[in-house]
Amino acid sequence: GDFSGQTGYGVVSTGNTDPFPHWIANTESSSWLILSNDQQTNYSSATDSVVSWSLSFDLSGYDASTASITGRWATDNSGVLLLNGQAISTIEGNGYTGWTNFSSITSYFTKGLNTLSFVVTDDANSVYNYTGVRVEFASAVANVVPRTNPQISPVPEPQTYALMIAGLAALGFLARRRS
Repeated sequence: GDFSGQTGYGVVSTGNTDPFPHWIANTESSSWLILSNDQQTNYSSATDSVVSWSLSFDLSGYDASTASITGRWATDNSGVLLLNGQAISTIEGNGYTGWTNFSSITSYFTKGLNTLSFVVTDDANSVYNYTGVRVEFASAVANVVPRTNPQISPVPEPQTYALMIAGLAALGFLARRRS
């Protein structure tokens, strides 16, 4: 993710201090991503801030028209989920109290590199203000592009071998008879 003055991947929230229990509780398999180790830092005390987390994946060798992604997400505060720059889900207001489901739109996938961006707007608040994103994927699928096989000569059937041997024997018999 990025924020003015910060770049990196974000940090997995511990889930044991404020803004919990206001946010959906972390689980063993899913946690909130925040901007720094101090999950109580206020990055938007005077103006709204926009934070973006991205996930890139390569569909080379896959049929992009069969690709799909489904899941659910939550944000503090609002957010938009983009697949290759196209919105596939939005969260309005305080998106940290419940889940918002999402599913991809097949036509938004491309051959090669694709990017899923979670863009979160943190509303300005000088007193109490945290930001983060949480995502749980339910499925991600795409069919492999079938390889075209080169032309392979068929293997002759046993009857074909028998006819070839009989024909060679007949030629040998005729050649011997002429001598």
